[in-house]
Amino acid sequence: MTELQVEIEELERKLKILREAQALLDDSDKSHASLKPAHIETDDVKKVILNMEGEFSAKDIPAAIKRKFPPKPYYNKSAIPSALHQLVKLEKQIEYLTLRSGRKGATYQVKRKH
Repeated sequence: MTELQVEIEELERKLKILREAQALLDDSDKSHASLKPAHIETDDVKKVILNMEGEFSAKDIPAAIKRKFPPKPYYNKSAIPSALHQLVKLEKQIEYLTLRSGRKGATYQVKRKH
């Protein structure tokens, strides 16, 4: 009978350790989940676009934004098209490599100063 009681005490001790470890894991998961989405403005989108290397299309920009602003970036659905328009037409900092044709989107390249 005493061997059984010793075994029960040992199992209860291990269970207590496991529960403490589980509580620590739950706390760390909650801290990551509580990160608020970062609200991205058009100016931030422009900065991301200007830091892109080589050829890119509008479909490549959301991935670049997620790399730059890791915790779930939130931006207006018109932020990317408006930033592209401003950079191409108004500020002339990026240029078209190929224009949009049918379903195929345009490709762009950042103008580099030599």
